[in-house]
Amino acid sequence: MSADSTSGQETGALGALYRHSAWLVHYTNAILRVLVVLLLVVMIIDVALKVGMRQIDKIFHVSTSTGKTEEIPALLLIWVALIGGSLAVGERAHLGIDALVRLFPRTCRLVNDQFIHVCMVAFSAVALLWGGGKLAYFTFVTKQVTPALGLPMGYVYLAIPLAGFFNLVYLVHLLLTGILQLLGRGPEVETE
Repeated sequence: MSADSTSGQETGALGALYRHSAWLVHYTNAILRVLVVLLLVVMIIDVALKVGMRQIDKIFHVSTSTGKTEEIPALLLIWVALIGGSLAVGERAHLGIDALVRLFPRTCRLVNDQFIHVCMVAFSAVALLWGGGKLAYFTFVTKQVTPALGLPMGYVYLAIPLAGFFNLVYLVHLLLTGILQLLGRGPEVETE
């Protein structure tokens, strides 16, 4: 078997993996965008109600205490930040210092991107998915609850391993894209 036919078969398998990962990324994007928007809407409504109740308190000199609702936006902000961060990874909108890298030839930029994505995979798998999963499990087992609402803290910490999982979905797709680009058969995506 020649090197060209082996390369074509590898690219064919990589191409199939890429198409499957693109499908998964498409639906993951749709689901996460809806989730983040819903969480933001709940946060905005909660904060607006809290501000409105304070104004009613001032005008009518009554106590409409809603102390429990102050905890809701803080907890939702954790979810919005982590899940929104995963969306940013998928859209390659995460932070990066690329002033020097842009001066490199295209192949060097692609290799640099692959290195960065491998580092992000390691962080997402170890710190977020594994470490966050252990943290969420521990807080569920020890029955830790939030101070005002009494919700299990495990639900709050569950955002960490979920963000790690979604990061991995996006990063595997980005790695496959980069490999195909390095082989000269990938979709053209702007490199960082």
